[in-house]
Amino acid sequence: MSEVNGENRLGDAEEVKKGRLEADADIYQNRETLTPSENIKKLAPKDRWYYFKDYYLKALIVVACFLLVTIYVFYTLAKNKEDEELFVGYVDCLYDTLAADTILEEFAEHIDMRYTNDDFAADSFFSTWTDNQWLTDYVDRGQLDVLILDEQMYKAYAARNVFLDLSEYINVEEYSDYIVYAPNYEGKDTPTAFQCDSIKIYSTQTGEEVPAYIAVLQKSSQIERGVEYLKFATTFEYEYETEETSEKK
Repeated sequence: MSEVNGENRLGDAEEVKKGRLEADADIYQNRETLTPSENIKKLAPKDRWYYFKDYYLKALIVVACFLLVTIYVFYTLAKNKEDEELFVGYVDCLYDTLAADTILEEFAEHIDMRYTNDDFAADSFFSTWTDNQWLTDYVDRGQLDVLILDEQMYKAYAARNVFLDLSEYINVEEYSDYIVYAPNYEGKDTPTAFQCDSIKIYSTQTGEEVPAYIAVLQKSSQIERGVEYLKFATTFEYEYETEETSEKK
């Protein structure tokens, strides 16, 4: 009798166990799968804030700071360029900085503007990786207005079609003694520079004086002023210091 009762109890236990397993399986199969956003919605407001702070707040602060810095940099560049009246770049050559500043100062007076080093600037760029990056960036963004360079560098930049077609801004016949032509993107010879004897530049290799070419960049934000500077600088008479004038001093 006890043996039969034992078998019955064992059978009941197996049935209970089987029933529980089936119930668990049914719950698993019919469970509601929630998305992360749905899980967050079920949280209390206070818990949502803690969740946001732990997982998102720091990342958002970093992104916001990056955006603010980026906006500030672009604003500063744009503002500086807006305030700047003319930026002249001397490319891969040596030059008399006093003469360059004097010509800019006289040019400012010529157009009835107050000269400051911030508004009228001249700078040099050499054949280094860093300078090439800066120069390319300035040219592409319209930060440079005028380039002064030797014949070799002039031809290299003219091949990139970065110079202004001067025929749209000057009387070509009037300046025929100075004008230099280069093929445009259609292969047509276009007046894009003046050969400027009044500005002296020197080879970085030999130190010897070489012909200076002066050109206005297409993307300049000061095109008309750049053209006016080109005409002014080409005819400006600057007394460069020589051994003879140096001895007199």
